[in-house]
Amino acid sequence: MIYIEKETEIPLDFDYETLIQAVIRYALDYEACPYEAEVNVVLTDNSSICEVNKEYRQKDRPTDVLSFPMLEYENPGNFEGLEESDEYFNQLSGEAQLEEIKNIRNGINFAKKVPTTGECDLLILDEVLGLVDHGLIEAEEVKNLISARLEDTDLILTGWVLNDILRPYIDEI
Repeated sequence: MIYIEKETEIPLDFDYETLIQAVIRYALDYEACPYEAEVNVVLTDNSSICEVNKEYRQKDRPTDVLSFPMLEYENPGNFEGLEESDEYFNQLSGEAQLEEIKNIRNGINFAKKVPTTGECDLLILDEVLGLVDHGLIEAEEVKNLISARLEDTDLILTGWVLNDILRPYIDEI
């Protein structure tokens, strides 16, 4: 799935969506990616990219490209080791837990964007309440995600424990 978001008023006098999709598909084919990939592209201006650089890279300047991969690879293009694990989070080594937290953060950051695009009628965040319950993400983040969704976007959060901070924002339990 390829998501393209244009956050700038700068006019583009070519079919940028077709070009972006073609480049991404070519790159995935070239790397022989065996998985269904999800790529998000945001076209923005220098001031906005400068803000992102400050927040995530501690650099006070714009750049041409920022990339936030959801997974880290030991060797680029080597997809071994990306299969799901049957281990529980608390059974992972400290290093593996940090890697999982990074993956969770990336997933949550993506999930924050989806309800505001209008491209999704229903978004299911499976076990997100468990992430809050275990302190892996803050209830405030989930509250903000719920509040930011478009009126016609339905949101389902699953998990065993509903945090009291989230209760006023939930339509049904």
